[in-house]
Amino acid sequence: MLNKINSDGDLKSADIGIITGYRRQKELLERTVANNGFDQIASIDVNTLDAFQGSENDIIIYSTVRTKKSIGFQKEKERVNVAFSRAKKLLIICGTLDFFYHFDSPDNKFVEIIDYINEHDAKCEIIEGGSL
Repeated sequence: MLNKINSDGDLKSADIGIITGYRRQKELLERTVANNGFDQIASIDVNTLDAFQGSENDIIIYSTVRTKKSIGFQKEKERVNVAFSRAKKLLIICGTLDFFYHFDSPDNKFVEIIDYINEHDAKCEIIEGGSL
């Protein structure tokens, strides 16, 4: 996704935050940002969801995570709300749509979120990962 933002010429002026649920994934994302030189082009704040509370950025990239058979803490409405309310202009959610949409749990808020995106296609868009 950063490649796309960079190719559009928006990376230098963007205020970007990347949020993930777990410390180890945060470390992997930080290395990936640095290894690709994005940290030299723009100020990119990579942090865990819990550490990001109270912060905002123009663009938020939310990297969803899951265990083999669960969406983990993302069943918690409050945590999902924090992730989705940090973006001032653009929210990008990265994850496996089918898994999150079909995860069988009464606490799964992603069904509502994905339905909302599909119903508001003038403002929201689902992009297959392979096309980025």
